[in-house]
Amino acid sequence: MSFRWWRMKPREPDVPAPLPSVAAPILHIEGPGRLALDNGRIVVICGDGVRQVALLGDALEVVVCHGPVDVSSDCLADLAERGVSLAFVTRDGSRILSRLQSQADPRLPTRVAQLRVLIDDRARTHLARGLVTEKIRSQAAAARHYQRQGRAVDGGILSRLAEIEERAEDCSDVEKLMGLEGAASALWFRALGPLLRSPWKFESRSRRPPLDPVNALLSLGYTLLHDRVATALQAAGLEPALGALHSFRAGRLSLACDLMEPLRIPVVDRWVLSACNQRRFDPELFEFKAGGCLVGPQELPRVVADWEKSWHERRWQSVLSTRVSELVREVRRQAEQLGIAWRVAEIVQPVSA
Repeated sequence: MSFRWWRMKPREPDVPAPLPSVAAPILHIEGPGRLALDNGRIVVICGDGVRQVALLGDALEVVVCHGPVDVSSDCLADLAERGVSLAFVTRDGSRILSRLQSQADPRLPTRVAQLRVLIDDRARTHLARGLVTEKIRSQAAAARHYQRQGRAVDGGILSRLAEIEERAEDCSDVEKLMGLEGAASALWFRALGPLLRSPWKFESRSRRPPLDPVNALLSLGYTLLHDRVATALQAAGLEPALGALHSFRAGRLSLACDLMEPLRIPVVDRWVLSACNQRRFDPELFEFKAGGCLVGPQELPRVVADWEKSWHERRWQSVLSTRVSELVREVRRQAEQLGIAWRVAEIVQPVSA
């Protein structure tokens, strides 16, 4: 496994606590507690001040904090210097709250070209069209997969998805593409419910809050995928907040939302179907609070571990890296067609005296 889960639990004050060292590229931490720096090591401290584990920073790539986890200023600086992605999510992982991102990025031309490409309506529509058609193909591929297994899949879904895909390929308006993407997603979610075995049930997609255990799993999976995509985009020199399909909105990483669209079904939805049907989770351990459904604290570590195992075994990180590289190449190709220069000296003009 390529990740660790660490739940912060207070110890008796008179019992000496050993301080194990953990080496893992991905770490999920459940609060309350805090992260601090001690002699160059990142230390996990529980609510009563007891130090529980030391993280080996050279191996660390991603830290996900579930619930109230404080991070000291020197620890923040160390994580930023190492290029470690730090994400804060709700306790159940259904929603991302904020992310730490380093400003030490030498790839300014990529971001400048990305902005100038997205300003051009035709270039933006071209990028958005590719994302929507690829997502529809992923939905059709999943439907065909379950049909081959003899599962109860609506027989007309493939023809309807093909029709929407054909309309998307001829569409030259981003807003209309969003509508077509929504229509295809509605078809897919109507087909998802019958694919689940008892006791799992799914009637419709609900979020903020999710209203049932299946929706809670989908929201958690989408949150984890969103963070991985945003991290990969930033590492490639792209601006995660400026998207083609999703327009700019303060507080939203629109390009991350864009790129995860074709990955939602293979990475998250099919993982949820597989895990539920194989009874790897217990729906009785989900909690209903404030009008919504949450992954319960007993089940959350197992759910996250299962998602990380799927991510690792199916090599989704490699797939994501390839897709980000393809996006960078496409942005560059569009930039060249628009006559946008790539050298910094041609993009950044000197300030007049």
